[in-house]
Amino acid sequence: MKYLAILLLLMGGIACNSSQNDPEQAIEDNLEQPAEPLPQAGVNPGELNFVIKILETYNSSKEICGLAKANVALVKIMEMGEGGMGIVNLPKKSDEMQVAFLLPSEALQTGALLEATAKESLCPEASKTYYTIKNYKIVE
Repeated sequence: MKYLAILLLLMGGIACNSSQNDPEQAIEDNLEQPAEPLPQAGVNPGELNFVIKILETYNSSKEICGLAKANVALVKIMEMGEGGMGIVNLPKKSDEMQVAFLLPSEALQTGALLEATAKESLCPEASKTYYTIKNYKIVE
């Protein structure tokens, strides 16, 4: 019973706090503050858009950073697009690297150009990264 009385007194004291601004003043204060910019629609954190050229595809599993990955291809970066926040190792135009495809990529031919979105992942040793192609569109 004692606890209930103390709880009611505390709730009453908080609810009747006279130092709060009136609602009209709060609205005026909010109107005077500049609006924060909305987040940009684009690439998710840790992801990268680029145009790549397929140099070689592998039929069997291939090792990337000491991890066995299926659906691996050797690609050359032709154009760099947008990169999300948190990219650790940003590749440069004309870099060649091995990438893993999320889905099987039997339809890809050597020499094909792709617009791709890739997610960067850390290697087990954490000093290197590799990219996994999440989705792509064949350009040529």
